Amino acid sequence: MFMKMLDFMLLKPGEQTDLLYKSGVFSGKIKTGRQTKVLYQLDAFYVEITYKKYRLFVDSIRCFSSTNELDPYIQQINIEELINQ
Repeated sequence: MFMKMLDFMLLKPGEQTDLLYKSGVFSGKIKTGRQTKVLYQLDAFYVEITYKKYRLFVDSIRCFSSTNELDPYIQQINIEELINQ
């Protein structure tokens, strides 16, 4: 079943996280201070979950489709291993 971003946003937060853990594609993680942000791709959009305590307390869930929003995650990817193969 193809999920649209608006349909995802209408789900309750617990339903959103359950769906991401089951069907989302993990795409990156950023730790800043006490917060951890985890990025998932779900069909044609991305979902960023901000945790107060990793995987225990969700602070916010943000959806977007623009690849410009991926910059913080792309900067963490080490492409050196890909180049040296």
